[in-house]
Amino acid sequence: AVQVLHSCHRAGLVPTQRDFELVIVALSKKLQWRRALQLMDWMEILKIRRTRAIYNAVLNACAKAREAGQAKNLLVRMRKDVTPDIVSYNSVMAACASTSRWKDALSILDQAHRDPGVTPDRYTFTK
Repeated sequence: AVQVLHSCHRAGLVPTQRDFELVIVALSKKLQWRRALQLMDWMEILKIRRTRAIYNAVLNACAKAREAGQAKNLLVRMRKDVTPDIVSYNSVMAACASTSRWKDALSILDQAHRDPGVTPDRYTFTK
């Protein structure tokens, strides 16, 4: 799928936001968070807006891969593009918790509480 995006671009076609989203979500499900981040960078170069779904997919992949630092950095980046939701915060907290970074997880929880429109859910307090 990544090769198809590159082939389209070489042929003079600009992949759409939805094209990128489909590929990034698929990569994230396979825990290919590095490749997903590379595609997000390419989207930025092409001036294609990254969606909350894209960010959340990559955040979830980072959490499953126990990449707390990457997840925290991606949350900061996300805030510049779109508003995080509770899924975003939960993924970052899960990444922090899986690496015993409990102070970071509590800090992210505090941010979630202060973010208007974000309401912690059952997952927030159990994972």
